[in-house]
Amino acid sequence: MANFRSLGVVTLSFLGVGCAAGSVPAKAPESFSAVHQAPADNLDKLSNEQLVDKLLVQTGSAQLGEQIFDAMVVQFQGMQNLPPTFLQHLKEGMNPDELTALIRPIYLKAYDRKTLLAVVRFYDTEEGKKVIVGLPRVMSEAMAVGQKWGKDLADKALAASRPPATPATPATPATPQP
Repeated sequence: MANFRSLGVVTLSFLGVGCAAGSVPAKAPESFSAVHQAPADNLDKLSNEQLVDKLLVQTGSAQLGEQIFDAMVVQFQGMQNLPPTFLQHLKEGMNPDELTALIRPIYLKAYDRKTLLAVVRFYDTEEGKKVIVGLPRVMSEAMAVGQKWGKDLADKALAASRPPATPATPATPATPQP
């Protein structure tokens, strides 16, 4: 039973991997809007769902299911007491498109059509492609900085929460008894 609990923890931990929140300006720079007006890229003919799918492919997020699965398999291979056919059944049930189908509504809820079009068009530019290539390194470094910042903050809060140490009173020497 404990093994299946750890199985759930491993699964949930991998599903949580790869998500990071960032700060986005409230308004795109004017030059971005002016440059990306009505291009002849046929994106306007795509549905919102198709735009999200294109965005997921552009950013590499479409491969997220495969990456999560591969990491899960490695983790599970090291676990003792799993049923012998577990990994075989896991591999048979692997369908990355299922995760894409689960993620798509999140994007549709978060972004309107105008935003989806602008982002897909941006990622089709040389600058957008550079952002995609550099983003994993930037996020990795930002995560490391954020973890150190959080640890330092927690250490300071812990130190401030402790009662002040009372100075030890020196022991008085015993006086000899006559």
